[in-house]
Amino acid sequence: MSDPTRRPRGAAKASPVVYGHVCPEAKGVVETTSSVLGISQAQAIEAILLALELDEDGVPTILYESRPPARKRRSNHKGERTVLLARAPIAIAEAARTRATQLGLSMSDYLTELVARDVDMRELAPTLSSTAKGTSARVRENSEEE
Repeated sequence: MSDPTRRPRGAAKASPVVYGHVCPEAKGVVETTSSVLGISQAQAIEAILLALELDEDGVPTILYESRPPARKRRSNHKGERTVLLARAPIAIAEAARTRATQLGLSMSDYLTELVARDVDMRELAPTLSSTAKGTSARVRENSEEE
Protein backbone atom coordinates (compact mmCIF):
# COMPACT_ATOMS: atom_id res chain seq x y z
CA MET A 1 0.00 0.00 0.00
CA SER A 2 1.30 3.45 -0.83
CA ASP A 3 2.05 6.17 1.71
CA PRO A 4 -1.04 8.43 2.05
CA THR A 5 1.20 11.45 2.66
CA ARG A 6 2.82 11.18 -0.77
CA ARG A 7 1.49 12.65 -3.98
CA PRO A 8 0.59 10.24 -6.78
CA ARG A 9 3.60 9.11 -8.80
CA GLY A 10 4.55 11.75 -11.38
CA ALA A 11 2.25 14.44 -9.96
CA ALA A 12 5.12 16.83 -9.22
CA LYS A 13 7.04 16.38 -12.48
CA ALA A 14 6.04 19.79 -13.85
CA SER A 15 6.60 21.57 -10.51
CA PRO A 16 9.75 23.64 -9.96
CA VAL A 17 12.13 22.54 -7.22
CA VAL A 18 12.77 24.64 -4.09
CA TYR A 19 15.89 23.72 -2.17
CA GLY A 20 17.70 25.35 0.70
CA HIS A 21 19.19 24.78 4.11
CA VAL A 22 17.01 25.96 6.99
CA CYS A 23 17.37 26.13 10.76
CA PRO A 24 16.11 23.12 12.77
CA GLU A 25 13.10 25.12 14.01
CA ALA A 26 11.94 25.81 10.44
CA LYS A 27 12.39 22.16 9.51
CA GLY A 28 10.36 21.26 12.60
CA VAL A 29 7.48 23.44 11.40
CA VAL A 30 7.45 21.58 8.08
CA GLU A 31 7.64 18.16 9.74
CA THR A 32 4.88 18.98 12.24
CA THR A 33 2.61 20.46 9.57
CA SER A 34 3.19 17.43 7.37
CA SER A 35 2.49 14.99 10.20
CA VAL A 36 -0.59 16.73 11.61
CA LEU A 37 -2.19 17.28 8.20
CA GLY A 38 -1.16 13.88 6.82
CA ILE A 39 0.53 15.36 3.77
CA SER A 40 4.06 15.19 2.39
CA GLN A 41 6.68 17.69 3.50
CA ALA A 42 6.68 19.17 -0.01
CA GLN A 43 2.91 19.69 0.23
CA ALA A 44 3.38 21.24 3.68
CA ILE A 45 5.96 23.72 2.35
CA GLU A 46 3.67 24.55 -0.56
CA ALA A 47 0.68 25.06 1.75
CA ILE A 48 2.66 27.29 4.12
CA LEU A 49 3.99 29.44 1.27
CA LEU A 50 0.61 29.78 -0.44
CA ALA A 51 -1.05 30.76 2.86
CA LEU A 52 1.18 33.84 3.23
CA GLU A 53 -0.32 37.27 2.60
CA LEU A 54 1.78 39.08 -0.02
CA ASP A 55 2.27 42.79 -0.66
CA GLU A 56 2.10 44.35 -4.14
CA ASP A 57 5.71 43.28 -4.79
CA GLY A 58 5.00 39.67 -3.86
CA VAL A 59 6.84 39.86 -0.51
CA PRO A 60 5.17 38.21 2.49
CA THR A 61 3.77 40.98 4.70
CA ILE A 62 4.63 38.99 7.83
CA LEU A 63 8.29 39.88 7.23
CA TYR A 64 7.53 43.55 7.83
CA GLU A 65 6.84 42.79 11.48
CA SER A 66 10.51 41.96 12.03
CA ARG A 67 12.09 44.46 9.67
CA PRO A 68 11.06 47.57 7.74
CA PRO A 69 10.01 47.23 4.11
CA ALA A 70 12.87 47.26 1.66
CA ARG A 71 13.42 50.38 -0.39
CA LYS A 72 11.60 50.27 -3.70
CA ARG A 73 13.86 49.36 -6.58
CA ARG A 74 14.15 51.83 -9.36
CA SER A 75 13.67 50.24 -12.71
CA ASN A 76 16.89 50.26 -14.68
CA HIS A 77 17.91 53.71 -13.40
CA LYS A 78 21.57 53.10 -14.27
CA GLY A 79 21.00 51.82 -17.78
CA GLU A 80 21.52 48.29 -19.06
CA ARG A 81 23.64 46.08 -16.83
CA THR A 82 25.26 42.66 -16.84
CA VAL A 83 26.87 40.60 -14.11
CA LEU A 84 30.63 40.30 -13.68
CA LEU A 85 31.96 37.71 -11.27
CA ALA A 86 35.38 37.49 -9.67
CA ARG A 87 37.00 35.30 -7.05
CA ALA A 88 39.47 37.32 -5.04
CA PRO A 89 41.77 36.40 -2.18
CA ILE A 90 39.97 36.97 1.13
CA ALA A 91 42.25 39.85 2.16
CA ILE A 92 41.57 41.72 -1.10
CA ALA A 93 37.82 41.10 -0.87
CA GLU A 94 37.74 42.38 2.72
CA ALA A 95 39.77 45.45 1.78
CA ALA A 96 37.42 46.15 -1.15
CA ARG A 97 34.34 45.85 1.08
CA THR A 98 35.89 48.18 3.64
CA ARG A 99 36.81 50.74 0.99
CA ALA A 100 33.38 50.61 -0.67
CA THR A 101 31.76 51.18 2.73
CA GLN A 102 34.08 54.11 3.46
CA LEU A 103 33.07 55.70 0.16
CA GLY A 104 29.37 55.01 0.69
CA LEU A 105 29.18 52.78 -2.37
CA SER A 106 27.76 49.35 -2.97
CA MET A 107 30.39 46.75 -3.84
CA SER A 108 28.99 46.64 -7.36
CA ASP A 109 29.28 50.43 -7.82
CA TYR A 110 32.76 50.49 -6.27
CA LEU A 111 34.11 47.77 -8.57
CA THR A 112 32.38 49.30 -11.58
CA GLU A 113 33.96 52.65 -10.71
CA LEU A 114 37.42 51.07 -10.54
CA VAL A 115 37.01 49.24 -13.84
CA ALA A 116 35.55 52.33 -15.55
CA ARG A 117 38.56 54.33 -14.43
CA ASP A 118 41.00 51.63 -15.59
CA VAL A 119 39.49 51.32 -19.07
CA ASP A 120 38.97 55.09 -19.42
CA MET A 121 35.18 54.92 -19.46
CA ARG A 122 34.48 57.13 -16.45
CA GLU A 123 31.37 58.56 -18.08
CA LEU A 124 29.74 55.14 -17.68
CA ALA A 125 30.60 54.75 -14.00
CA PRO A 126 27.35 54.46 -12.03
CA THR A 127 28.29 57.01 -9.42
CA LEU A 128 28.64 59.79 -11.99
CA SER A 129 24.89 59.78 -12.51
CA SER A 130 23.85 58.55 -9.07
CA THR A 131 22.07 60.50 -6.38
CA ALA A 132 25.22 60.27 -4.23
CA LYS A 133 26.75 63.39 -5.82
CA GLY A 134 30.41 63.78 -5.11
CA THR A 135 31.05 60.07 -4.64
CA SER A 136 32.85 59.75 -7.97
CA ALA A 137 34.84 62.83 -7.17
CA ARG A 138 35.86 61.24 -3.84
CA VAL A 139 36.88 58.02 -5.58
CA ARG A 140 38.93 59.97 -8.15
CA GLU A 141 40.49 62.25 -5.53
CA ASN A 142 41.46 59.30 -3.37
CA SER A 143 42.93 57.37 -6.30
CA GLU A 144 44.96 60.40 -7.41
CA GLU A 145 46.40 60.71 -3.91
CA GLU A 146 47.65 57.11 -4.01
